[in-house]
Amino acid sequence: SPEDAEAMADGHLIPEDDAWDVADAIPNGSAAAIVLLEHLWAIPLRDAIVDAGGIALADEWIHASDLVAVGVAAAAE
Repeated sequence: SPEDAEAMADGHLIPEDDAWDVADAIPNGSAAAIVLLEHLWAIPLRDAIVDAGGIALADEWIHASDLVAVGVAAAAE
C-alpha cells in the first residue's frame, strides 16, 4: 500500500522514536526470548473499520498485569 511504501522509504519499518535497543532491556548475566506475533485475525477487522470510514484512535498493547490491576480495583468498588 502507499502507506507501507511511505513508512519504509527510509529503510525502517519502525519510526526511530519508537525503536529501542533490546540489549538495553536485558540485564547482564541473564537471557531473553523474543517473540514476534502476527495477528492475522485482525486484518479483516482493520480493513472493515477502514472501509466503513473509521480511523484508529490508538494501537497499544495492554499488559496482563494491568488487566489484573483493573480487575482488582473493580472488585474493590
